[in-house]
Amino acid sequence: TTIITNKTVTTAMQAAGSFVSGSVATLKLTSLIEASAYEVQIQGITTTVTAQNSTTFDDMLIYDGSSINTTHHLVDAIKATIEAQQSASNANFAGKWHLEGYTNSLVIKRTTGTNAVVTDYSATSGTDVTFTVSAKGGSSNTALQAFQDDVNDASDLPAESFHNHNLRVNNTDSANDDYHLKYVAYDSLRGRGYWKETVARDVSPGLNAATMPYQLENTGTLTFAFNPITWKAREAGDDVTSPVPSFIGFPVQASFFYSNRFGLLSQDNVIFGVSNDTFNFFIKSALTQVDSDPIDLNVSSVRPVTLSDVLPSPQGLLLFSARQQFQVYSTDVSILTPTTAVIRTLSNYEMATDIAPVDVGITAAFINRVPGYSKLFTMQLRDVEQSPLVVDISKVVLEWIPDTVDGLTVSPQNSVIMLIDRATSYLYLYRYYNNGEKDLFQSWTKWQLTGTIQTADIIND
Repeated sequence: TTIITNKTVTTAMQAAGSFVSGSVATLKLTSLIEASAYEVQIQGITTTVTAQNSTTFDDMLIYDGSSINTTHHLVDAIKATIEAQQSASNANFAGKWHLEGYTNSLVIKRTTGTNAVVTDYSATSGTDVTFTVSAKGGSSNTALQAFQDDVNDASDLPAESFHNHNLRVNNTDSANDDYHLKYVAYDSLRGRGYWKETVARDVSPGLNAATMPYQLENTGTLTFAFNPITWKAREAGDDVTSPVPSFIGFPVQASFFYSNRFGLLSQDNVIFGVSNDTFNFFIKSALTQVDSDPIDLNVSSVRPVTLSDVLPSPQGLLLFSARQQFQVYSTDVSILTPTTAVIRTLSNYEMATDIAPVDVGITAAFINRVPGYSKLFTMQLRDVEQSPLVVDISKVVLEWIPDTVDGLTVSPQNSVIMLIDRATSYLYLYRYYNNGEKDLFQSWTKWQLTGTIQTADIIND
């Protein structure tokens, strides 16, 4: 598979999910106290029942058409109250109301439609409609709780609910520690199941593949498929705890693989995806940071920077821009993680960004254009804390290489660097011999081809 990047397309996220706040409410019964009042207020109208000694949680919350009791059964009383308000043409109760009881909770949902109250949540239809609700019960008014879109703590969640019921857990007043849970019913409908971390209801589910790099896939002998990449969807968090990658809203300049991660360059940022999960740029959990999470770094230079290319090296990842070169490395030599990844400035050499730098064995080579001619530089990294060795290897033929060269290819095993000039059909070849310590011999040669050069690559020697 070859990744193809269009540097002129602005990346984007998918449209955010639709969500109507306050359209679903949960009443959670924490305790049942004989002769205690249990009160629910919906749209400003209060419904009150009294718990009986023989009453169980099921009697209070689960609707039973053969045993209706609006004095002691909460679900029956709420149903009767809503129907009475609809009969009185109270606009605050217009639409379709859905009630469904569980072991220790009652779910209420309001949608558009003909005035009615149904007791089967699976019958939900129409557009969600907001409503208000509050509840209290027992001697201390804490035996019955009501919440709609969020809870303060995971302990407030009901034991059962409907499939894909999505709630936010606030934890504290800070948005930085919020997380979102959805209910997974074993039968994919309702009832028994568990709560699982998920993405927020009102954020984008992931990247817009049409605006991202595409892939050219070799599907067989002489057959290829060019398609959008299937990017991993956002699985957890919101725009605060799982922020969108910094390349969103800007074109991608280059893509690469490094240290078990797929990465992108955009503006002055380098973004690494999830480790061992090639096309994933989102965190796995908003509850904790793990070493495999995405890495999003800014070069933080004193001058404007647009990163254009990368080259991997044993000392780290080389980043190139028009006027500066940088290195990404890990403070922990064993692995690149969100907490150990660091960027430092290597050098301040001008580079032609329309010609990708190349790896020449243990050095990197790049082109520098000045008015009237071009220069060829090589860069060799040393230890992390040391400056690189940068040499102008075209010094001996100063002003001989024109500023129209527009391609660069190499053959490290043959000690060859080739510059291409499509405008004049010339090839400029640099040959050298290194004994393991230094270059003993160097030479430049110019070839003229009879046709217009399109490209040049050295393959299989």
